[in-house]
Amino acid sequence: MIDKTKEYFQRFIVKYLDTHNRPLFIEKVVSEFYNVSIDDLRSKSRKGNLPIARGVYAYLMKEEKQTLTSVSALFNKNHATMTHMVGVVSRERQIDIKTIKTIINNHLNSTNYEYNSIG
Repeated sequence: MIDKTKEYFQRFIVKYLDTHNRPLFIEKVVSEFYNVSIDDLRSKSRKGNLPIARGVYAYLMKEEKQTLTSVSALFNKNHATMTHMVGVVSRERQIDIKTIKTIINNHLNSTNYEYNSIG
């Protein structure tokens, strides 16, 4: 697990040094982690792991104190759908979430920025 985290971290640190726009940064990390494009992440497609990736992104954005209404607007979904996605992800994808948080935290710490939502 640690080797996988290091591998992802090394790929992301080179590509995404700009953390000024945290929602876009987190979106990029999630899309890279699940190997999907940002366009696919924002699409209506339910193929493969796209719904999981969307749910993980919504979960992380909720932890960033974004409202699910604002996150749902990105995906053209309603608030109830996003609430359901976040619930499913919080029950079933904790390992993915911890890995993604580690990647984000490692990156932000290397740039003297702290991700306060890490639990």
